[in-house]
Amino acid sequence: MKTRNLFIASMEPDAGKLLVTMGIMEFLTRQIGKVAFSAR
Repeated sequence: MKTRNLFIASMEPDAGKLLVTMGIMEFLTRQIGKVAFSAR
């Protein structure tokens, strides 16, 4: 079974979630070709 969701969370503000998210999205875009982002 393939995983289709990835959640990035932190208990502290200013922990660098955006930077980590952007790096992972760049990697996935090169590997898969299509990614989506949803900020809730």
